[in-house]
Amino acid sequence: MGAAIFIQSGKVEIRNCTIIQNTAQGGTAGEGAVAGKGLGAGIFNYQGTLLIQNSAIAQNFADVNPDFEGPIQSAGFNLFSQPPAETTLLPSDLIGIDPRLSMTPATASETPTFPPIADSPLINQGKSIIPEDQRGHPRSLTEPASIGAFEPDLVVRIVAVRLMAQNFELTFNALQGRRYRLQSKTSLNAPWQTSPIVLLGRNDYITTVGPLPSSSTAYFQILLDF
Repeated sequence: MGAAIFIQSGKVEIRNCTIIQNTAQGGTAGEGAVAGKGLGAGIFNYQGTLLIQNSAIAQNFADVNPDFEGPIQSAGFNLFSQPPAETTLLPSDLIGIDPRLSMTPATASETPTFPPIADSPLINQGKSIIPEDQRGHPRSLTEPASIGAFEPDLVVRIVAVRLMAQNFELTFNALQGRRYRLQSKTSLNAPWQTSPIVLLGRNDYITTVGPLPSSSTAYFQILLDF
């Protein structure tokens, strides 16, 4: 019961969380007994009052009610794959939709989380009252935020450039499911030169390496490759 969260009693609020890939298994039966059933692998609310907002609860595994067991109240902007019958839903909740999450956890925080991939329905469909995501990255309180624990940065930003003897290293943020190419030029008015190498996003940072330009000045930008 409650492989991720078990609520015995009291008032609990869950906000900006991603609860997936948990498993609840029933106990084995002794002689003459019946084996137990796994219940509520995501959240098991026994006798508590549970409020959920801007969270994704999906893809959990149990014999009965894999995502939830017990009543919940929605504060809106959630994705539930299988909400229980006792759920009070709001129009902003997404129901029965694949969250489209990367199965490679992002590890840029103390605890890993599963980031949404580029075409995820979680992106910009939520509303947050907390100004940062699980990793400490900024999250808007006034514009649409993403549902769950991970706030993708949809704006490509070059965050570091390192010059070595013959090469340079350039680091930028990337979103899984998107493809990128590096563009460079040696003067402001020169045409951009596009690298033939396609860089695949993976929801953290990509570092690409290239030869130093022959001139003392260089300009770089990242091209989103469709």
